[in-house]
Amino acid sequence: MVHSLRKLLFDVITSILVLSSVKCQLSEGDYCTIKNTERSGTCKLISTCPSAIQSLETLKILPQTCGFKGTEVIVCCIDGTSLITPPSIISTAESTSQRKTPVLRTTSTTTPATTTTITSPTEPVFLRVGDKSKAKCKEYEQYVYDYVVAGGEASLDCVISSVPQIVGGEQAQLKEFPHMAAIGFDISNNTIKWDCGGSLISERFILTAAHCLNHPLYGAAKYVRIGDLDLATDEDEAEPQEFTIIEKFEHPEHKGLSKYNDIALLKLDRDAILNTYARPACLETNNALDMTIKPTATGWGAIAWLSNTSSTLLKVNLEYFTHEQCSRAYKSNMGIRLRQGILDNSQICAGSHNESKDSCQGDSGGPLQIVNTERVCMYSVVGITSFGRGCGNVNVPGVYTRVSNYIEWIETIVWP
Repeated sequence: MVHSLRKLLFDVITSILVLSSVKCQLSEGDYCTIKNTERSGTCKLISTCPSAIQSLETLKILPQTCGFKGTEVIVCCIDGTSLITPPSIISTAESTSQRKTPVLRTTSTTTPATTTTITSPTEPVFLRVGDKSKAKCKEYEQYVYDYVVAGGEASLDCVISSVPQIVGGEQAQLKEFPHMAAIGFDISNNTIKWDCGGSLISERFILTAAHCLNHPLYGAAKYVRIGDLDLATDEDEAEPQEFTIIEKFEHPEHKGLSKYNDIALLKLDRDAILNTYARPACLETNNALDMTIKPTATGWGAIAWLSNTSSTLLKVNLEYFTHEQCSRAYKSNMGIRLRQGILDNSQICAGSHNESKDSCQGDSGGPLQIVNTERVCMYSVVGITSFGRGCGNVNVPGVYTRVSNYIEWIETIVWP
């Protein structure tokens, strides 16, 4: 315990020193105020401030700093309470007893100069790549519940199925993939062509493939729909929300028609309303795959090569292919768009070794996902549908962009 505490304090000191410079003027025992909350506290050694230690251990968040005493950090301590008090969840009628993890951002401010120059975050910061993604995943977990105003109780509304899908896939259920997004393009007569997929990963952002930003026939992607099941009807009991895309972020290393770094983010014109029909997915931050788990691909794509796309959301359970197996399958396709072959660090392969199961045209940009074992009724997106050889060819996997390789890039845009 003592060793872990010392390591924790060392990490705090190190993190503080590497951030932008701030002049510090408070000493142990001085009164202090938490920035942006106006809550008052007392400057104490971090080892004597339970609320600061709790925030570090549970949220990996740096408390507000007063100064140093030797090598130990003096923090603004709120005795007997947590340093971070999450706001209440607000239902459509009234607030409940549930709590919501705050959106955390890092800012830098400077106070009047003194003889000692140190670094101090004015708001909590995350220490490692992936911490933001995990914290937001935990926050969005609240939307798996339907909140009942009477009594302030919440009921779990989970539609994740553990039943294997039939060969070739089957229709998804209402609310089963609430992060699923359809990406639309303008065609004649004010009609929208929904021809790519994506994943809602925050109130304002969709994760998709870079090659979905522009369609060879219909031009630039312009619209996003979430919370839907059947795109062709209003009688499926879904609660769809439709948005205009106001900004696109193509990965800077994606080049033209290349198959590498096939990942992009779409910013919506307003925040999505989060509920059991539409809520963000978690992002897989671990590079290592559990090859025993069968990931699920979803989309409104074609059910066979060169066939029409489906208006109803489809799902299919797949198997991971090893890098060696995938490389063999694409050995004859390593042309100008795949010069380096399949890259294990940034691509994932999934399909079936003995059945005709795959993603297909129209599924591009959609998620390859697994059930998140740390959160209730949540998926983690491990891949983004990128390309393949036809559709449903036995022992020929589809190729997906590996999300874990791009977490830092995603976090800097979605949760700066």
